[in-house]
Amino acid sequence: MSLSQTQQSYPLSDSDLFVLKQWMFQTAIDYVLLGVHATLSIAVLYLSVASGASLSNAKIATAFLAIMMLFVSLSVIIINTEFLILQIAMSGFNPPHLAKTISLETKLDITPNILIRLNYAIGDIIVVWRAWVLFPQSPAVKTGLSICLIGSFVGAFVDAGLIAKRLMIDLSDLGKATDALILVVPLCFTNFIATVLIGYKAWCHRQDIQNNLELTHRPLSKVQKILKLLVESSILYLAIWIGYGVAQLSDSGIELASQIYATIMPEITAVYPLFVILVVARENAKPDNHKQPDLKLKSTGSRPVADDNSAKDGEVEEIN
Repeated sequence: MSLSQTQQSYPLSDSDLFVLKQWMFQTAIDYVLLGVHATLSIAVLYLSVASGASLSNAKIATAFLAIMMLFVSLSVIIINTEFLILQIAMSGFNPPHLAKTISLETKLDITPNILIRLNYAIGDIIVVWRAWVLFPQSPAVKTGLSICLIGSFVGAFVDAGLIAKRLMIDLSDLGKATDALILVVPLCFTNFIATVLIGYKAWCHRQDIQNNLELTHRPLSKVQKILKLLVESSILYLAIWIGYGVAQLSDSGIELASQIYATIMPEITAVYPLFVILVVARENAKPDNHKQPDLKLKSTGSRPVADDNSAKDGEVEEIN
């Protein structure tokens, strides 16, 4: 009688049930977020090709990045699912060949970490682009943003390389908590700089409107609403990254928070720019009810002041 025939199956232990629940929760969250990601990506692609205008370089780049991030996210989820299936097979009565399994398991553990960090870096490209187009005549700003973006890529791939090195030696090696700073600090700094620049541009635009039109309580125009949206969404995204860093640095007392962040962060990074693009496009499509054809004259001169939308519409279109 073979060994598999003599072995008996017993109820799962509490630890096995806990691990199984973790796998189920992680898989469910991954696929739900992938569904949201795919829906938003399709909407962005449709918006890019069906806007009725010729495709600009910005729209082509946005469509390309959206497709790339969706492909990366799909690849990560497929690999993670295969990794979980392999883990289940290893727990059976007749596990696969150990040496081959460990080699495959190492590859399945390393590859998603590299792809996830690629998505983080791509997400920062979109964040930097929004600030970039608001300063078309400022080489200093563009140089600073370029340096920040390079730092994000370096931090992301150095972190991925260190993870790969650890896992090739020991699959159970999670590294030190401070290792997360290699990834988090450059990304947070880039997002902080981009947020400050967008906020500065929004403040300058608001001041120009108030000074030129002498309306301190004038309702927000379409351009002002979009700039305000970009600032608020950037602050929220920065807060999410800071929360991720705190969760990674914290002790095991909030290990669950760290695991949840690690599960949802890749998809949040991919979904966030797509969501902002769609909201900005929706705001752009609305008529500006506060546009006034009869412009007021400044008290110190007789030249009429141009409407606030005329100077900035091009910038808003490029953001979109």
